[in-house]
Amino acid sequence: MSLKRYLSFDIGGTSLKYAAFTAEGQPLTTGHVPSRLAAGPEGLLVQLQELSKILLSPGSYLAGVGLSCPGQIDPEQGYIIYANHNFPGFNHCYLAAAVRHLFNCPVALDNDVNCAAMGELLYGQGRGLSDFICLTFGTGIGGAIVHAGKLYRGSRFSAGEFGHITLDHSQTALACACGQKGCFEAYASASALCRRVKQATGLDLDGQTILNRRAFATLAPIYQAWLQDVVSGIKSLVYVLDPQAVILGGGIMQDRQLIRELAQALEAALLPGYQGLPVKAASLGNQAGLYGACVMITQQVQGGP
Repeated sequence: MSLKRYLSFDIGGTSLKYAAFTAEGQPLTTGHVPSRLAAGPEGLLVQLQELSKILLSPGSYLAGVGLSCPGQIDPEQGYIIYANHNFPGFNHCYLAAAVRHLFNCPVALDNDVNCAAMGELLYGQGRGLSDFICLTFGTGIGGAIVHAGKLYRGSRFSAGEFGHITLDHSQTALACACGQKGCFEAYASASALCRRVKQATGLDLDGQTILNRRAFATLAPIYQAWLQDVVSGIKSLVYVLDPQAVILGGGIMQDRQLIRELAQALEAALLPGYQGLPVKAASLGNQAGLYGACVMITQQVQGGP
């Protein structure tokens, strides 16, 4: 008897994460390799085919493929509306159809943070919740909204672009990679913290090193200003969406002290009716997108909410 398997791929600018899952959603094999995005979608397809030969063991068959990808995604059409400069040739690409043709099986494609939120909903910090927001902090700030136990995608499949809410309207507002000024992620992403430290001190430090030294006299005021910017953005989202919890992902948010300090600062900033709101670190780490992509394809094949 052949064993049903699902493959899940989380396509990043620098690495391609992969996993094989059972029909019950249990991971069998996981790993990552450097992305080959310079060759465009064709290069990605070659890479997926190579990995599938490793992931599918004798006696198994491929029931579906889940794809997690940054950018604005139309999951109904399996279409990448917009991808950033790290994904040359991917704008306006019907990626799901190309992968479906490659493997001759159903394919689900969705935004990476949407996938991460679904992973947390079914396997992580979102279990037992029906309404929460998920933010990921890295080069930018990504977001996703879970409402009534389902992803809320919006009318253009682009709900959750939290990184581009406006934090600063002044004439001196910082430029964002999106081309606008004053965006949340220009002030509060992990990269923004590193940039602020370098501009103020000349030190070229990564996010974890900054957190390890956050009490140093030279870094403490920079860290606190960044923390308040993170809180300002999250506070606005809480007032609009009234979630049961805020789930924070990205490497920097695995720092327990940072999560505690953010929770305390958010508590102090919110009106009384919102106090007690849980702030949690995503528990699946950098595997959340893989789990979520698996959820997307198994729901498509097997049916489900």
